[in-house]
Amino acid sequence: MSNNLVQPSLAQGTVLHNTYRIERVLGQGGFGITYLATDLSLDRLVAVKEFFPQDFCNRDAASSHVTVGAESNRDLIRSLRDKFLKEARNIAKFNHPNIIRVIAAFEANNTAYYVMEYIEGISLDEMVSRYGPLKPQRALEFITRIGEALVYVHARKVNHLDVKPANIMVRIADETPVLIDFGLAKQYDAHGHQTSTTITGISHGYAPMEQYKDGGVSQFTPQSDIYSLGATMYYLLTGKVPPNALDLAEGSLVFDPSIPSEFTVAIPKAMSFFRKDRYATVPEFLHALQSENEVGDAVVETVLPIDPKPSIPTEINPAIKPDKKSGKRSDRKTKIISDKKAESTILITPDIAEIPPAKKSKVQRVKLVGAILAGLVCLAGIIIVALNLSDGKDDTASVATTHHTRTSSKSTVMSSTSDDKPEETQSERQDDEEDGVSAETEAAETNMDDNGEATVSATEKSPAPEATVKSEAKAEKPEPAKVSSDDEKFAKASSLSDYQELANRGYAKAYAPLAQMYLKARNYQMADTYAQKALKANVGTAQAKDVINKLDVLDYYHGTKLPDKEER
Repeated sequence: MSNNLVQPSLAQGTVLHNTYRIERVLGQGGFGITYLATDLSLDRLVAVKEFFPQDFCNRDAASSHVTVGAESNRDLIRSLRDKFLKEARNIAKFNHPNIIRVIAAFEANNTAYYVMEYIEGISLDEMVSRYGPLKPQRALEFITRIGEALVYVHARKVNHLDVKPANIMVRIADETPVLIDFGLAKQYDAHGHQTSTTITGISHGYAPMEQYKDGGVSQFTPQSDIYSLGATMYYLLTGKVPPNALDLAEGSLVFDPSIPSEFTVAIPKAMSFFRKDRYATVPEFLHALQSENEVGDAVVETVLPIDPKPSIPTEINPAIKPDKKSGKRSDRKTKIISDKKAESTILITPDIAEIPPAKKSKVQRVKLVGAILAGLVCLAGIIIVALNLSDGKDDTASVATTHHTRTSSKSTVMSSTSDDKPEETQSERQDDEEDGVSAETEAAETNMDDNGEATVSATEKSPAPEATVKSEAKAEKPEPAKVSSDDEKFAKASSLSDYQELANRGYAKAYAPLAQMYLKARNYQMADTYAQKALKANVGTAQAKDVINKLDVLDYYHGTKLPDKEER
């Protein structure tokens, strides 16, 4: 028996339920294994999760059947398996763009499975590990979308209880974050009492204190997930896993000074040791981040370049709560999906007393920056005029050479005109003199058609034609076209991370080179993804087709498992 019980996961090529062919393992935890599989009936990739508590069960390598290690655990395993299927049915009822979709559930091999959509992308945990901490605004966008998903499940009396970067997938196609893995989720009744009997799990750094206690989450409260959401935000901004709840009770969170100060207030409050000190609902937390970020953007972008903060880490104690005073009402609205008792849009006013002074400070800074920009514009104008005057000096010699000839010709024309109009009155002549600039300009335009020299003559007599010369000189020297920052980065890109950063921002030229680099790294799935994206964008098609041809030669498109990097 011991010789057969050596394979914890299903073998590649195993077909479940006559429909799902196992391709490889995507992830594995204490209570289940998730596989990449092909849906043979629809010819598409799916994710299949298997109920497999490793501490209690074994698998027969020959039959793939799961057996319970000890008879005393049989009732417990049966109860957990029933709960596993119940949770699958509950998740299948969810309909939210930021929550994983469950397609099917079934029993086989003396255990249970459920089938989910396969999300082609990477987790936030992997994204930060590869490319470093996210910019505050991008991190806020991801947290806002996942927060909206939590509002949706909380309205249905469900707590996820395992929100963390590894359980948030980002779809490559549109960068949509999706909350996955409801394996530790608990269902509650209308009175907030627990109705499911999941064994409580712990993700250190992301689990609040109550999850460390027996019965700590037996009553429904959104504040447990709020703690985890705040901890996830901390990781996205710093690239560091937060201290676990026990250590944080005696310490504090450390933030880099580049992180907006409003985040360093909201996150520690969300991660307070006691539930009563946290935000009461997810919308409150999201609203605090969003409304305060409107003030914080100006502080970071305007103040830091002029008066940078000292590079000393700032410590924030989550036990310290800001004073709750009524500030100005924010224009931003937080839309909530609520239960039947309260289907409405709720507006939360900011709780931070410092918001009105911060907004006043923002106006002062904007005025200061505006004055500086106005000065720079004036300086630029002076430089342009000086350059044009310098260009005009080159033509002075030719102007002087032809001056006497043009003056003589013009005198002849004026004398002839005077002879033809003997009846012109002195008053009319005075009017002509008063309109001399206009008359000379018109004469210049007339003589340009005849001898092409009138513009220079007019320049000597009035400032208006001079402006024309300068304007023409400026028009002859167009400014060189500006190269976008992405084009510059693409020209300098040399590593996979360089191209990936550009591709993440939707820069299409990076798709084909990125596909080639993933092919060299033997990451065939990502190579195919970016080759297809390049073809769709019609950029770098020759490189993309070359990648696809090589993948085809490697039999990637025929379901054959390719060797991993380590197997070369």
